[in-house]
Amino acid sequence: MTKYLIQHGPAKGSKIEKAIVDNYCDGVIFSPREETIESIKSYCSNHFLNKNNTFYDPQFYYARYDSSLYKNLDKNVTYPSEIKRRDWRTRDENLLKYFDNHAEETFSISNQLITPGLCIDSLDWKFDHTLDIYNYCIEKYKQFDSYYLSLAIAENMFHSKNDIDELLEDINDEIETKDGIYFFIVHENTENNNNIKNYEYMDEETLSNILYFLYKLKNMNFKILCTYNFINAILFSMIDVDFVSGGWFNTLRKFSKDRFESVDTFGIRKKRYTSIPLLSYFTGELADLISQKIDISFMVSGTPYDTNFINDYDSLSFVDYEQEFWISIHNAIQEINSRQSIEAKIEYVAELINQAISYYDYMINEFVEEKEISNKLRNSSAHLNKWLLAIDLFKKKALII
Repeated sequence: MTKYLIQHGPAKGSKIEKAIVDNYCDGVIFSPREETIESIKSYCSNHFLNKNNTFYDPQFYYARYDSSLYKNLDKNVTYPSEIKRRDWRTRDENLLKYFDNHAEETFSISNQLITPGLCIDSLDWKFDHTLDIYNYCIEKYKQFDSYYLSLAIAENMFHSKNDIDELLEDINDEIETKDGIYFFIVHENTENNNNIKNYEYMDEETLSNILYFLYKLKNMNFKILCTYNFINAILFSMIDVDFVSGGWFNTLRKFSKDRFESVDTFGIRKKRYTSIPLLSYFTGELADLISQKIDISFMVSGTPYDTNFINDYDSLSFVDYEQEFWISIHNAIQEINSRQSIEAKIEYVAELINQAISYYDYMINEFVEEKEISNKLRNSSAHLNKWLLAIDLFKKKALII
């Protein structure tokens, strides 16, 4: 069964509390880059959080990059700066102090330890050290209930199934205590591939390899925490990962490599409605244009915000749209969880995708003469056929009949 977590970031306000108290999010993953541990500890004293539904990502993967990117990480005097290969090999004293500090900070708010890991973009020392650090932490810090190996893996690593099989073999051989995996993809960019402006778009080979990788890790008896997700969270729920997550900004739903190149910028935000029937997002402006020609009630997700979106989309705030996103994803995951076997989950998700394609075909046909609208609809739906192809490829690779 998959649970849904909030990916913490800047400007949290009361977002997290509302989502957890209203029972459509199950916990939170905190970011020390965005908020100091003292502030996080104070926040965790609220009754809606406890040490079993909180996680604390050390974000050690920033330590190989320029310190100008560290933000609040710099306020931890033990956080290592621009770490080198030799630092772990020589058991650098300052690095070991940082590990001690991370374990202490984590235990003050959580019973789960996410072990420090580096960004993995090739089968080299960064991967080896990440596995070794996990083993070290399990051996040294005995106070935790669960331990999560941090795997921040570059998207390019999933282009080849051979590379994935080698990753899996090394994890199986080198990790003695197979407890948990804290996983996310470091994408090539935040927005699109092949000039398609669609946050969900990914080629079918890469996506199928990601599904295959997580599925094989589950079969090794790891708990899987799959983070930084948009609607694609349902694909990971389909293979029964233990947790998925998403935040309120796009950067908290998709982690891209430009996070290691410049300080986060947020640009101009747009209010977007999350449509589960369409497995995509709609601005109010586009929905309004479509509604002038056809009834759009088929696109709503069954949330308290649906009526306002259809009748007066601008009456909803950014916070409303954020909550609507979480409710929509949560409800979709609950539907997937209700299926008992992975075969049934896959069949159900494939049905959702095919239904979404049918809805889009209908809309595109209705607006075929209105190029601006039809092009936006094609872009919004570009990921759907890729998802279907990826599911078929995954089933073959995983030998699921």
